[in-house]
Amino acid sequence: MANAVYKLLVCLKSTSNSMDKTSTIKTKSKKRSTTAASKTAPPGASRKPVYLDTSLLFKAVMSGSSEGIMITDVKGAIVKVNNTFCEATGYTAGELIGKNPRILKSGRHPRAFYKDIWDTVSCGKNWQGEIWDRKKSGDLILKRLSISAIDGGGPEKTLYIGIFTDLERRIFRDEALTVNAYFDTLTGLPNRAFFIENLKHLIYESKRTGGIAAVFFVDIDRFKNINDSYGHQSGDQLLLQVADRIRPFIRKSDFTARFGDDEFTFAFGSLENVEDIKTVALRLRALFSEPFVVGAKKIYATASFGISVYPSDGDDADVLIRNADNAVAEAKRRGKNTFAFFSHKMNIRAQERIKVENELYNAIQDNQFELYYQPIVELDAQQVCGFEALIRWAHPESGVISPMTFIPIAEETGMIIQIGRMVLTKATKKIRQIQDLGYNDVYVSVNISSMQFRKLGFFDACNAIIDAAGISPTSLKIELTESIVMHSTDETVDTLERFRARGISILIDDFGTGYSSLSYLRNLPIDILKIDRSFISEIENKRDALAVATSIINLAHNLNMKVIAEGVETEEQMRLLQRNSCDMVQGYYFSKPIEDQKALDFLQAFRAHA
Repeated sequence: MANAVYKLLVCLKSTSNSMDKTSTIKTKSKKRSTTAASKTAPPGASRKPVYLDTSLLFKAVMSGSSEGIMITDVKGAIVKVNNTFCEATGYTAGELIGKNPRILKSGRHPRAFYKDIWDTVSCGKNWQGEIWDRKKSGDLILKRLSISAIDGGGPEKTLYIGIFTDLERRIFRDEALTVNAYFDTLTGLPNRAFFIENLKHLIYESKRTGGIAAVFFVDIDRFKNINDSYGHQSGDQLLLQVADRIRPFIRKSDFTARFGDDEFTFAFGSLENVEDIKTVALRLRALFSEPFVVGAKKIYATASFGISVYPSDGDDADVLIRNADNAVAEAKRRGKNTFAFFSHKMNIRAQERIKVENELYNAIQDNQFELYYQPIVELDAQQVCGFEALIRWAHPESGVISPMTFIPIAEETGMIIQIGRMVLTKATKKIRQIQDLGYNDVYVSVNISSMQFRKLGFFDACNAIIDAAGISPTSLKIELTESIVMHSTDETVDTLERFRARGISILIDDFGTGYSSLSYLRNLPIDILKIDRSFISEIENKRDALAVATSIINLAHNLNMKVIAEGVETEEQMRLLQRNSCDMVQGYYFSKPIEDQKALDFLQAFRAHA
């Protein structure tokens, strides 16, 4: 419809420029008109020529069109608008005539977007696309717009005609969005669709000027732990505050978006060199230097930044975004709270990760996982009192794969739920074998992921596995990280209390490496602390390392908890811990993790020797 209106207006405008407004338009040649008239008119009658007032017809098209129409002169000043245009924008014709169309500018498009439009129409081509404009009321309106140049017939001949259709997709001030809107419902920032569309325009402009541009992919570090510890509502509040810090940072020529759950993207143009990009990265990182205040809590959050550069890392929006995302993984590998530039090696690593992810899925289907067991020794009795179950992936081609390689991927993809269920099942069967040998005082501990622990029905599922194995619940212990329990929710406390009532003990793994808090130690049903190996490795040589280990032991005992020291590798370490009243130890001094059947052999030999 817009194209039809446009063609008619162009035709009428051209006609009116070549004739006086009362000019005659003859429908046929004189000869043919006479012939035609002789067939229909009585003898002696003559047919009058047809006259069309083109200016009146032009006005009729303008007033009767359901599309909004605006005409500007060569300098961009508005010379004509129709009623539909005024109704859609809220302006009167008097308020618009003589003004530049930028009066309607929404602020939602970068400068490069408008530059692209002007470059297209100024060389005689038609521009069509969707554009956000702002009405007089301040509300936004999304239009399907067509702009073309026409011959105006005057000294400055070129006129520009814009015809739009209101797509009925509007964003209101309260940021309530429709399905196809371009803005994030939580933060109010532009979303993925907006970012990709405008990145294309930025690439076009950079290609035209020969400049460089940078895409930043930003991922908040350990955001899942923040959600798990404080709750999703607090996580949402943190994201809102991140967005508030971002907005003043962005120049008019740049743009940002909330790309995913805890992911933000930035695009920067008009950059001179890599040093400019590093400066931007450092300023972005500084946005996370101060804590976020959520309710009465201060939450310290950092972010990892991945950077790709146009044109060296790609000349396509999707490629630049993907490469920046790959660089985020490198920044996290380096320890988080830093930035990394994309390199082509990262593509190789990303492809390897996808390969591992696909093979991990097959491993679950084919039951390629095995449990190894590391003995835990009670120091006073010098007896094996338990085992920690440790998973290994028995890959049919690559051999045994460490959990450090696949557990993070399993957690990211959600496959950890299936793997965790399998570990619990195998561990309880091992307990059954141990008890069948008469060792009813030996337990097995199992590491539980945050996702597994918080999954609805986890306690009931655990109980069902215990009952199926026919074992005593006291012979199973579950190991949790500090991040799961440090900021307990009502659901966390309830689950832990149910485990304790069932007789299943709770261990806190790698104690001291997280945000240790006396409040959760004092208020939650925790039975055992495991001192991280990083504190044990230096207790022979560094007095402060021994002081830390001793302090943890005393703290635990004062709270009626027991202590396991991990990573004990020498007799001297074992003796120091024993003299400082540590309850249990595990590590290579007694045994590395050992295979399924060999664990039973080790237990029998150790007990027989004792």
